[in-house]
Amino acid sequence: HRMMGRVVGLVYGAGWAYFTWMHRPKISADSIPKAITSAIPPGYQSRLAVLFAMGGTQGLVGWWMVKSGLGEDRFGDRNEIRVSPYRLASHLGMAVGTYSLLVWTGLGALSFPVDRYAMAAKEK
Repeated sequence: HRMMGRVVGLVYGAGWAYFTWMHRPKISADSIPKAITSAIPPGYQSRLAVLFAMGGTQGLVGWWMVKSGLGEDRFGDRNEIRVSPYRLASHLGMAVGTYSLLVWTGLGALSFPVDRYAMAAKEK
């Protein structure tokens, strides 16, 4: 679970960096607004930064949750490790919030009208 989260964070961060700094729009620079400097639509950089921070915070909340179940006094009657249900609920709530923002951002990016810049370049 932890390793998957780290890999997802690494892939997300690498993709974000690539599309921000390396991948530039392929159409001529005079046909697109000066605000378009990367493949990421204007206004989405802050959302992507918040998503990246939420992913890292999710890892911290998960560590905090698991820490509540460590120690000899937490075994109970069954010899099982049990975490705090409040911390478990906060971990789940954080995951739902991150997923909701991710879906909202993805749907918004899919509906972003980038084709109008390509059409403007063809018309010139």
